[in-house]
Amino acid sequence: MLSWALLTVVLIIVALFFHGAYPGTLLAVTLYKAHLMALGGWGGYWLDRALFPYDRPHQYLECDISPKEVAQGVATVELVASASFGQTMLRRAIVVAACLICVGLGA
Repeated sequence: MLSWALLTVVLIIVALFFHGAYPGTLLAVTLYKAHLMALGGWGGYWLDRALFPYDRPHQYLECDISPKEVAQGVATVELVASASFGQTMLRRAIVVAACLICVGLGA
């Protein structure tokens, strides 16, 4: 998530540069809106983590290793998603989408 935070900083700096260098162009407004969308997605992810601190999607991935393969020394780790994995991913997508809609309709 650090890359998205850095993206928002870069977008706002570039938008401020274009606003000062070329006043009246829509490029600065477009970059500012892109900054807001990146910030809304980043904020939505962290809002989901704050609202549901003990219900993360990766907790519903289970390792599928057979004891026979372990005994032979040729065990391969496969992650199998349980039924709740999809629900938590959908919940996170809804929270992030709601934040993006709020940011997009504001300012």
